[in-house]
Amino acid sequence: MNRGRTQDYWAMLATLISQKRLHIVSTSEVLLSPDRDQCDRAGVCPKIECGTLEIKITLLVNELQAMNVDIENIHLLDRKCRGLLNNGGILSITMKTQEGVCGTVLTTSETEATYRNTVFLPPNPAAIIVREILNINVVCTYPL
Repeated sequence: MNRGRTQDYWAMLATLISQKRLHIVSTSEVLLSPDRDQCDRAGVCPKIECGTLEIKITLLVNELQAMNVDIENIHLLDRKCRGLLNNGGILSITMKTQEGVCGTVLTTSETEATYRNTVFLPPNPAAIIVREILNINVVCTYPL
């Protein structure tokens, strides 16, 4: 894929995510439906909120446990940026909309700014079946 087509692809994904028509489930699976049931059948269905000052990724702990994810070691590209558990069974990861913070990459065009990062979901080492690390690619695009 050439550079222009790659940028167009990422721009299209960012648009679908911002319109809540796309859920990135892992690097190997993308669902184009906001239907919770379809996300649940696929495994983990994150909620991504693209705010003006920060980006928030919310995951349900029961989904993570069903996938044998090591919840305590979930992190962004920068391993120091980890999720916070609340009492309601929700894990939240928040990152500022700034390049380099938590490993966030910023790309810009004449019309928009796009922030990208990756949430790493490592396997639970205590699980009988150990699988590869799942990744959730996070993309938020803002008009300039």
